[in-house]
Amino acid sequence: MKELKDVLAWEVLQVNKEVPTELTDVYRRMIEHINQLKRQNPQLCRQVLSTVVATYRPLHLQELYVLADLPNQGPNVEETTATIVKCVARFLHYEKIMYTSFTSQLGFFLSDEASSSVFLSGKGEVHGHIISRSIQVMSRSLQRDMYQLDALGYPIEQVQQPEPDPLAASRYSCIYWIDHLYGWSSSPLMYDSDVLQSGGTIDSFLRKKYLYWLEALSVCKSMSKGVALMTKLEALTNERAATSSTIEVVRDARRIIMYYKSAIESSPLQVYASALLFSPTRSVIRTLSKYEEPKSIVIKPGMQDKWSGCLSTLEGHSGLVNSVAFSHDSIRLASASDDNTVKVWDPRSGDCLSTLEGHSGRVNSVAFSHDSTRLASTSNDRTVKVWQPRSGDCLRTLEVGKFLRSISFDIRDSCLQTDIGVIDISASSSSKSLSAQLEPQRPQYQGLALSAAGAWIAYNTENLLWLPRSIDHLVQQC
Repeated sequence: MKELKDVLAWEVLQVNKEVPTELTDVYRRMIEHINQLKRQNPQLCRQVLSTVVATYRPLHLQELYVLADLPNQGPNVEETTATIVKCVARFLHYEKIMYTSFTSQLGFFLSDEASSSVFLSGKGEVHGHIISRSIQVMSRSLQRDMYQLDALGYPIEQVQQPEPDPLAASRYSCIYWIDHLYGWSSSPLMYDSDVLQSGGTIDSFLRKKYLYWLEALSVCKSMSKGVALMTKLEALTNERAATSSTIEVVRDARRIIMYYKSAIESSPLQVYASALLFSPTRSVIRTLSKYEEPKSIVIKPGMQDKWSGCLSTLEGHSGLVNSVAFSHDSIRLASASDDNTVKVWDPRSGDCLSTLEGHSGRVNSVAFSHDSTRLASTSNDRTVKVWQPRSGDCLRTLEVGKFLRSISFDIRDSCLQTDIGVIDISASSSSKSLSAQLEPQRPQYQGLALSAAGAWIAYNTENLLWLPRSIDHLVQQC
């Protein structure tokens, strides 16, 4: 429409014919327009576009200003950023202080067809730039008690974001910096970087700012995300053969967030109390942060010098836990309790994903199907329930009329093996709940079963007889 303002009357039809009809042609024309801008503007537009495409959520103006490395011209950062972004405003949806995400079709266009114009050094290098700027802004802004809570036990429910927010520019970086480190790991240039080496960027940040970062995650209500991030960082440092000192500090840092997630999540400043006082005396982070320990606590608990073998403690049941089971893809963990419930957990973050309610008696045993899509539980209410662990829906309720103490799926997921017999569940029902009177078939040899991979005959969960591959066809027929 802007082009029609400057044309003569007899040129209108010709201009209309030149207007692209396909959306990708429109995007291509916009890129051409950006490249024709004067002075630094094309480069600044590319910095904005590449940053927005590479980030994992919509960015506030202060976050975009930092991550896109825009020039510092004027006291009002948001006004400066908004002025620069007007050059690419057609690509982005702008709402007051936030640039929301664009359409998936535009993202594909910018990442694929226009990648050479937007990502001059490749998308991996954009992740590298973002991680560098993230570390810089976090190193500048993170400090103890950023929200001036003062009390060590100040509850997260009462925490209010101050104005101005000291985390305004670094909030995104706090939550996603390790994701960008992972995105950068595919770039060949990362191999030439000392980012994971002793004294490098990550090593120095963890040694100097780790506790402050945990406090920031707490006030951002992102502790679970932090646990997942540290798991990714530990895997990356092991994979990239980082120096032993970096691996040591990363492992120690992960233990701290795994052990004290609940306390820090409930009260942000507990990162300087419980997380320090109850960590092993030779903990790297505790040693480096000894000056942060509360001065008011004179008599300190005697702790062992090294971490125990326990990675985390999952709390939530109100009764005894009778059974636990990992899904076969190791993504979920289920627990059965005297409180008549089954809980499904994320073992990486320690979060309770769902609580399955429906049994009227203590739950004795749980088991995942081999494809990890179903979960079976048995209870003192004389029923077996089959659940969908993702949604928490009860798919079937089987009235067996007996107390069952153990349960497991067979290798084909068509039967449930119990301590008193086998229950055939292959006849599925379209309804979410099915009640049926079943009389389990008592096997001739109780306690015998095939292992999950079908490679062993097991007796009472102990491998008894290894099965050679030459008889696989016989195993499948069993």
